[in-house]
Amino acid sequence: MRNNTVHPLSDRRALENAVNAALQGVPEAAFDELQPWLESLVGNVDLGFVEKAQMLFALDEALQAPARQCTDQYLEAGASGMPAEQRRRWKQIQGCWAMVLDIYGELLITLAAGAEDVEPALIAQIAVRATRAASNLLKWNALHGDPSGHDIWARLNLAYRLAEQAGVARQAVRLRQDRDLTQTAELEYLRVIALYSLGLEQLDAGSLELASRLVHYVLSRLELSTFPSTVSLYWVDVALAAPPARVLQLPNQTNMPRFFSGAMAVDSLQSLLELASAGNVPPGFILRHAAGAGGLANVLAYMIRRWSGVAPLRRQKRHEMPGAMFVVLGIDEVLANLEGREDPVALRQWAVHDVSRQGIGVDVPQGQGEGARVGMLVGLRPEDADFWRIGVVRRVRHEGAVHSQLGIELFGEKAVRVLARDGALQLPALLLDPLMPGSTVRLILPGSPVALSPNLFLSLCGQTFRLTLLPGREFGADHEICTCLVSPA
Repeated sequence: MRNNTVHPLSDRRALENAVNAALQGVPEAAFDELQPWLESLVGNVDLGFVEKAQMLFALDEALQAPARQCTDQYLEAGASGMPAEQRRRWKQIQGCWAMVLDIYGELLITLAAGAEDVEPALIAQIAVRATRAASNLLKWNALHGDPSGHDIWARLNLAYRLAEQAGVARQAVRLRQDRDLTQTAELEYLRVIALYSLGLEQLDAGSLELASRLVHYVLSRLELSTFPSTVSLYWVDVALAAPPARVLQLPNQTNMPRFFSGAMAVDSLQSLLELASAGNVPPGFILRHAAGAGGLANVLAYMIRRWSGVAPLRRQKRHEMPGAMFVVLGIDEVLANLEGREDPVALRQWAVHDVSRQGIGVDVPQGQGEGARVGMLVGLRPEDADFWRIGVVRRVRHEGAVHSQLGIELFGEKAVRVLARDGALQLPALLLDPLMPGSTVRLILPGSPVALSPNLFLSLCGQTFRLTLLPGREFGADHEICTCLVSPA
């Protein structure tokens, strides 16, 4: 039986005053002010279900704007280095979202147990808000390099399952009375699965923020269905606590499966990529601390690869082949080494653990992988060789605090540094294939996407060649790869 203890925020005016006071200072101070109130709700059995839910809604909503501002501050701090005090602050914010989700978890478990008889509209609101809180926690976990365990997906799946069972998964929920913006439990759940399918741990802070905005941009074109299709890439059993998994082989028995596909969104992403490649970045995708259109183009190309309807199967057999590689990160270092300007300080040594026809897997010791991210160009030289291979980081997996594992796709056998001219510009570039009139070659250009002329010219071994750009430029974190048709100049 509940006692008669009155919570300090039971009075509506007291709750409003607490929220307003928290929002008066700098954004991170809101978490300091509201965290004790959140702690007072954790495990609190003296509050009525509806009263506890309404308090949580108000505190949760008060954290939303400061959280967005703190994300901007995090991106700025990441660009200039992060002092220990700031890292402690970001960890506190991460802990606040974990606490918010824990309280929603208590409400969800109470509903699942049938201990409270509440209106379906309240179930819909709890489901939407709990899913949004879980999404915030997933992103902050990824920013800190922390794994997102089954506990988060247990709450996510439960929230969606309860909304479905109550028939309110598609019911519009207005989160703020002063705004017309509404959301449904199904769309909020779909947004989380879409972001998860991109591999949060493989994205740096800026890329993660852009990916989150892009998922919202194409949300209406994403699919969550009860049956698999030829373009289904991920699936989840909502009746269980496990996170989504790739559609490789389904178990014999499922209770409440849902299948995700982003294939319908690829055309929209491709159109946006064409704009970004010409340097036209829509205002909503400009990050103050990111350089130009290159970051957006890289994230768009990455999302297109992940959602293009081809299941992410590894088609080449891996072979264990222990060894070591000297490595340089980024196209600038690669170009410098191919030119003979090797910088011993920039040289790293990574251990190879397996190889395939298309690439290699490497173990990166702690401190040696700083700056390595998906889409970055790398140069690799075996210890017993004098030539550099070119590759692109395709996968990043953190193995605790000790080391990371990277999957690197290799391009060609040997790259050549050349100077490409388009009349106005002269750019250093990497030529991946032999120059033969009538054939196609791949050319890697540095920096953000630029509006190149249709034809490039380069000289090699006393001959000058015309390279006609073909459609299908691929953008990386610090480079772009062009396919060109070769003809005599």
